[in-house]
Amino acid sequence: MKKSFLMLGLSLISLGSYATANSVFSNDIIFSIQDKTKEEISIDELPESVKQGIAKKHPGAVITTAYKWYRGDKFIGYEVIVTKEDKKDESVKFDKDGKLTKGLDN
Repeated sequence: MKKSFLMLGLSLISLGSYATANSVFSNDIIFSIQDKTKEEISIDELPESVKQGIAKKHPGAVITTAYKWYRGDKFIGYEVIVTKEDKKDESVKFDKDGKLTKGLDN
């Protein structure tokens, strides 16, 4: 009988440790998502590679808004909102070097 209670106690302790470890892991994921921030910038501040990438893919598209994205204090890329020829807005993303990563039928 004592062995049964001992086994039950050890099982509960290990289950509690497992749940705690998973909670910390989940909080780390949430933190890494939440520490991304964006800063609106003027269109003039965009690198030429970003402007040329948009003009090449959709010559009639107009840049309406531009952002710089950061993870913590590290710059990670650009997001540009463009209005295409069909009058629909689209979010276009570029890496920190100005290379197209998402959007404009990429």
